[in-house]
Amino acid sequence: MSNALASLKSILLNLAIVLLAGSLALLLSVRHAHWGPEGPVGAGLLLIPYLFLALIVTVALIVLGTFSWVPGGRWTCFALWVGLMIAFSVSGYYSMADVETKYEELAALLGWFLIIGCLVAVNAAPSVAAKSAIAATLGLGGIAGWIQVLAWLSEYSTEQTQLEESRIAHEQEVKDQQVAAFRALGKDAQLWNYFGYMYNSNAEVQKECHEIIANRADRDDKLIEYLGNEILASDATRYIGEFHPGPGAVLAPAFARRSDLVLSRIGEVNDSDQLSERSYSDIHDIIRAAARIHKGGGDLTPQLQQWRTYLKHFKNTRELLAELDQSLTPASH
Repeated sequence: MSNALASLKSILLNLAIVLLAGSLALLLSVRHAHWGPEGPVGAGLLLIPYLFLALIVTVALIVLGTFSWVPGGRWTCFALWVGLMIAFSVSGYYSMADVETKYEELAALLGWFLIIGCLVAVNAAPSVAAKSAIAATLGLGGIAGWIQVLAWLSEYSTEQTQLEESRIAHEQEVKDQQVAAFRALGKDAQLWNYFGYMYNSNAEVQKECHEIIANRADRDDKLIEYLGNEILASDATRYIGEFHPGPGAVLAPAFARRSDLVLSRIGEVNDSDQLSERSYSDIHDIIRAAARIHKGGGDLTPQLQQWRTYLKHFKNTRELLAELDQSLTPASH
């Protein structure tokens, strides 16, 4: 009974190996077909059965104890199986693809050596010669699969390194272009041209930009003009809030109008109890600039109080309210 069962297993395995060889031959036959590996349908219909048969054969060989003589037990067998499946995958792909290098030619031939190894493992009687043949085919095939994994990882690492180097080079090129554009402005261009360099990553450019704006005789006149301009008002507000050397009463009327306009357009109080990130940032810029003008002698008490009334409806405005309270407290004495 046991002999009959062993014979049946051998017959089924040999049949699977024959089908595996037929699948590999089919892959080879469509190498120059336009619907080959470049087409997802061709690749799916032809590679998948080939790999499925390879899976059945290799798992059966391991389960039946064909590699029981290999040192390391089941862990070695598992590593061997993973390597073999990778090797079968590579051989199947290159059997179907138009090969261009010696490596690709060898990879395409690898599948036939693996099939020969499977035939030996199923049919040869246990002997030194059989073990040597299995090691030379399936053993080396499994190792080749792992070597391919290392090659893929190396290629991936190289590609990532190249992408990172390319990104850094591109960023540096952009920075160099920005510096060149800033230098080309000189010191007498329209004031708004310098707003784009207030936060430049080049510390020297940033410092020089602030100095140019600060030393311009028309600085405050232009800031008043820009506060009434929808496009430039935000940049002017940020400059007043962060970099202006001494914003004072001269800016108060224009800034009050800008503050009132922004507040009149906001309608989030009825929609949410959280201020959006964008609105939070914009309002913070306004409050910071208003606080500096207010401290410099420009009376913006009505605007600061209006913002406080508006912001107290939200749960995430504690810091903004604290800034408003700090600005309003001195004015109340």
